[in-house]
Amino acid sequence: MLIKHLSKKEDVKCYTLFNIDGIVLPEVEIIQREGDLTLQLHTAIQDKRIDIVMVPEAVAMCDVAAKATEGTACKIVSALHNMPGYEKLNLSIMLKESMLYNVSIAKRVRASISLSLFPLFKWLYVKKEKQHFHDAYEKSDYTVLLSERFFDEFVKEYNLTDGGKKLRAVGNGLSFSHFATPEDIDNKKKQILVVSRLDERQKRLSRVLKLWKDVQDEILDWELVIVGFGRSETTYKKLIDYYHLQRVSMVGRQDPEQYYMQAPIFLMTSDFEGWGMTITEAQQCGCVPIALDTYSSLKDLIESGKDGYIAEDEDELKRQLLFLVRDEDRRKKMALNATETCRKFMPEKIYEKYYNIFCEIVGR
Repeated sequence: MLIKHLSKKEDVKCYTLFNIDGIVLPEVEIIQREGDLTLQLHTAIQDKRIDIVMVPEAVAMCDVAAKATEGTACKIVSALHNMPGYEKLNLSIMLKESMLYNVSIAKRVRASISLSLFPLFKWLYVKKEKQHFHDAYEKSDYTVLLSERFFDEFVKEYNLTDGGKKLRAVGNGLSFSHFATPEDIDNKKKQILVVSRLDERQKRLSRVLKLWKDVQDEILDWELVIVGFGRSETTYKKLIDYYHLQRVSMVGRQDPEQYYMQAPIFLMTSDFEGWGMTITEAQQCGCVPIALDTYSSLKDLIESGKDGYIAEDEDELKRQLLFLVRDEDRRKKMALNATETCRKFMPEKIYEKYYNIFCEIVGR
């Protein structure tokens, strides 16, 4: 946790406007939210001589932060945790599922109307979101993306006139404290794993199910395990029935670590991601990832052929999966490589990058 790491620095004092889910950090002072948020933040900046306001999501509170820092020397660092341009992708899938399966009748009707006017809806939605990201960048002193590979995309998508000179990059840290051992890797089950939010707009697990339809009769002693929950669960259950899929387990919302530890192969078929933390989670646990090449930062995570595979298309995804299923020695070697290469994302290293950005912005 970034704030926990920063609070241990002798030259840093941390404050938060948010209670952090049951976590007690004596070094972090909680500013209890009451009344006008902008005025309260402005007062705190002045009274506590705050140098930097960190906005974890670039759009959500940049307007508040910008107004609260007016007349002060306080800087704003915002962050975007997805790939630039994601807001324009697969909107129709989101609306179709909402129209069919949303428990709210009002939201079903709203989705139906939006679909009937989809070209106009998409144009208005994308235009609004692009403007939000552009404005958030303009109001920030630095905007932190998850990868330098996104810089050119961000400049283009959100029409930055300065060429993105305020962009910085920091990836996500590892999720677990344990790394798989050679013994753990030797004791894997014959499972192909997906850990994902069940959201067809982004995660596109329909591709996994179609892939399983094509290979299930070739690898009869293997099973497909899907960990996660979300709005598209009904869609996926219908596809499982439609394709007559066998040996598929949808286990719902679970602690995924135990599943990573017992599975030797992990699949990701998303249309877009910012980072793909499930990739590094799988690598930590000796579960070799195979992912579609659909977002730039993926190449920060996987060196294809060494600690995972990056597939150009669904046909290559199938070939790589069958290759790993059939070549146990290669699979184990790649699993061991993955447990080592992912160590470059140890949380302390990630947090230190943020600390260096903060020092840079205040001139230390």
